[in-house]
Amino acid sequence: RPSPFGATSAIVIPMQEKIVGPSRLALGVLLSASIVVLLITCANVASLLLSRSAARRKEIALRMSVGSGPVRVVRQLLAESVGYALLGGIGGVLLASWLINAVIGVIGPAMPRLTETRMDLGVMTVALAVSITTALVFGVGPALALCFTNVQEVLKEGGRSVSASRRVLLAGRAMVALQGAMTVVLLAGAGLMLK
Repeated sequence: RPSPFGATSAIVIPMQEKIVGPSRLALGVLLSASIVVLLITCANVASLLLSRSAARRKEIALRMSVGSGPVRVVRQLLAESVGYALLGGIGGVLLASWLINAVIGVIGPAMPRLTETRMDLGVMTVALAVSITTALVFGVGPALALCFTNVQEVLKEGGRSVSASRRVLLAGRAMVALQGAMTVVLLAGAGLMLK
């Protein structure tokens, strides 16, 4: 644009580009890797919940036979899942705050803006949201599998060993396959990042 001092021009750079700069791709890969690790962990916890629900079939069948409805059973199992997820989230936040201090102590000013890294309210909110969402998503399957248990069949089994239902076994195998697939993706991404 012409002015008394000659032609001038303005260059607009987005704030995010100015802050992140050339490390945008590396940060995106790290975020993707952490999401894949979270999904692997969630699948692992879901398969543990499925195996635990198979062991609790008799207890749930007994509760349902004395009048506890399916909604109450699902509510109880989801409350347990949310409790476990919140404990895991608190542990993850404590571990992350310790690791941030350790990384800042080791690397220090060698990496730009690393010393500004803090655990703030936004991080805590995301950790809480991820924990509760994980509990709800991966706790619903085992809870519903237990609710559709044939109460009479389970109680007739008496003292015999209680085996998991076909649906629970298929869901467990699907979780193991999902874990294997995500682990392969994570290893491939780690190899590409190293290269």
